[in-house]
Amino acid sequence: MKYIFLVAALWNLLGGINFLFTPEKQARDMKYPIGNRWESQYIAIMAFIFCAMYAMIFFYQPAGYLTFLPFFAAAKILIGISAAYCHRKHNMPLPFSIIFGGGNFVIGVLFILYLVF
Repeated sequence: MKYIFLVAALWNLLGGINFLFTPEKQARDMKYPIGNRWESQYIAIMAFIFCAMYAMIFFYQPAGYLTFLPFFAAAKILIGISAAYCHRKHNMPLPFSIIFGGGNFVIGVLFILYLVF
């Protein structure tokens, strides 16, 4: 089950790379208007930070790491809910909503399963 953290780390790493280095291409491919460049860089930096945290948990499993897991799960699930809401109410393109929101939602559910089992 600890491989969930590796999957989450890789998901955040790929997302961070996309938002940092290719936001214009990503916006064009996903058919959404590009925001300002700072937003993309901020999202990328946060993705890299969470990638590092998930990788650290995967490799070292520090004492007390389970304390943070409900927060990680809630954040990922809320990103998924937010993406669904933005698709319905604010015309967020469906491909972007599915990849960004759906992927994070699935990882949030996996974190909950990790806690349960």
